[in-house]
Amino acid sequence: MAGCFPKSISRFRRSSVPGLRPAACIALMLLFLTLTSCAPKSVVSIPKPSSCWAAFLDHQKSLALLTHFSIRTSINYTSGKHTHRVIMRLFGSLEYPVRMNLEAGMGQTLSTWYEGTDLWQAYFPREQRLYTAKNARKGIEALGFPSPFELKELALILQGSIASLLPEQPAREEVFAGGSKIFFARPCRVAWMLMDASGRVLELRGASDWHVVFDGSEASPYSRTIVMTMDETTRAVIRIKSVKPAQFSSELFLEYPQDTEVIDLDALRTAPGSKGGQQSRKEGQ
Repeated sequence: MAGCFPKSISRFRRSSVPGLRPAACIALMLLFLTLTSCAPKSVVSIPKPSSCWAAFLDHQKSLALLTHFSIRTSINYTSGKHTHRVIMRLFGSLEYPVRMNLEAGMGQTLSTWYEGTDLWQAYFPREQRLYTAKNARKGIEALGFPSPFELKELALILQGSIASLLPEQPAREEVFAGGSKIFFARPCRVAWMLMDASGRVLELRGASDWHVVFDGSEASPYSRTIVMTMDETTRAVIRIKSVKPAQFSSELFLEYPQDTEVIDLDALRTAPGSKGGQQSRKEGQ
């Protein structure tokens, strides 16, 4: 113990505190030094991933993802007081490109989308208008599509794959009976994820407050029903009808009339449909 005390303690003469004798002051110093200098150094430990996080990673690795796919779903879309039902066909390659067709009843095409590595397009045949952007997320947000995900991300999620949206390690975890709540730090777009003990994802909450709920009741590698809530008035219920392997060729490229109006979203200063800042041209001009 003596080696823990500094030599200057032997030269201590008189306390500056009235009524406190040097011997008492030395005793206090000994007690202080015993509790500090001689105390074992604290070691900062990095928590290991929980069994739930490990189960999630194992579950994700076990998925037999279709690189070339065709996914058919129905979507009940609510915006404000209006509700619409559409059929969504998502098809293409996880290595790009990815296509999406939105259809109303009786097979009427409402919109066709294309997503490549550096090109995003959305064509609306009724208006004969084509929107383009270099960034898929910018295009999706500009059109107000009720999904926080790009088409490739959506194709992965509909097949049950969530890992591509997340970092390698979570920021922290809250484990409870039957599952775990995993939190992620920015710049991850997912704020937290709720999953059961087997590693199946039940909910996702976005950093921008969007919310996705997965129906895990089916004995399937993916959820049959997914509910996406963008805000208090915008909600989409996606029901998966089929997920099949497929092969494609030229149909992955959008086809539209030559006189289609083309609107470059990258050149816009204001949102599409506003009076100012919209730059458009006729195809072929």
